[in-house]
Amino acid sequence: MQRLILPAVILLLIQIGFIISVASQNKEFEPYTPNTKLVNIDPSAADTIQISSEDSTLNLTEIDGTWVLSEENKIPVNSQQVESFLDTIAGIKRTLAVGTTENAAKRLKVSDDNYNYHLIIKGGGIQLADLYFGTSPGFKQIHLRVAGTNEIITAGLASHELSPEVEQWIDKDQLKLAGDAIQRIEIDDDVLEKNDDSSWKLVQADNSSELNKDKIDALLDKVAGLSVNGFVVDDEKQSLIDKADLTYSITLTEGKKLDLKFKQRGENEFVVYRSDIDYGLKVSKWQIDELQKAIDEIFGASPKQGESIESSTVQ
Repeated sequence: MQRLILPAVILLLIQIGFIISVASQNKEFEPYTPNTKLVNIDPSAADTIQISSEDSTLNLTEIDGTWVLSEENKIPVNSQQVESFLDTIAGIKRTLAVGTTENAAKRLKVSDDNYNYHLIIKGGGIQLADLYFGTSPGFKQIHLRVAGTNEIITAGLASHELSPEVEQWIDKDQLKLAGDAIQRIEIDDDVLEKNDDSSWKLVQADNSSELNKDKIDALLDKVAGLSVNGFVVDDEKQSLIDKADLTYSITLTEGKKLDLKFKQRGENEFVVYRSDIDYGLKVSKWQIDELQKAIDEIFGASPKQGESIESSTVQ
């Protein structure tokens, strides 16, 4: 009997020692409670977001209800995208931990000094969330850890949603206009103008070719629908404007006039400067090629001066 008791006591002591050891290594571990939020934040209270990776850092700030890249340059980002992102972070639920040790944090790239993305959200100067994001175990999944804790969980979030690259967040619709808001387009000495009945006419022209309704609609679509993929803030602005490859002006129905100047920069990109925007906006070359083609279709074959044609409204 004594021979059985001694091994049992030794085994019990080993188990107690193991439990104490694990507990000492996981002081921050909390029992798993299903359907509870990982971080308790109100998305509407957030006014600053910082996303860092090994190579870059993105800072977003909310000013008067609009999210911008920084308080200094106030370049607008996609506010709807930012709000959706905040809702996603606020909605992350606590799940079973996939790791709790320092080695696991390093291996899954969610440690303080080895991570893929570090997210800090603040509101009114108060830190609302501090999260480390790491490797992806599957489609639209990512490992994460709350700063100051040991638990590593898996969240339903795609890695690209955490990108600190400006191009992923900038408002791509900054140059877009409502088609029916355009009253007049001026290119060199030619002027395309909308009549009171919403038809269009060339009030200045050099020849007597017929004005085609479909071609007008195509031009309005290209002029009103330019999509942005980046921005430029540098000392070359005036030089680029002076050497513009394409220049035209738009007058809106409200009377506001916008001057646009396009300069190719690189093989597949143009920089656009618009008179009401302080910085340059990057636009893909294929868009400018389509725009130039539409311009040539109208202004390269103009009708008699004053001749008009009805055109459908471009939305």
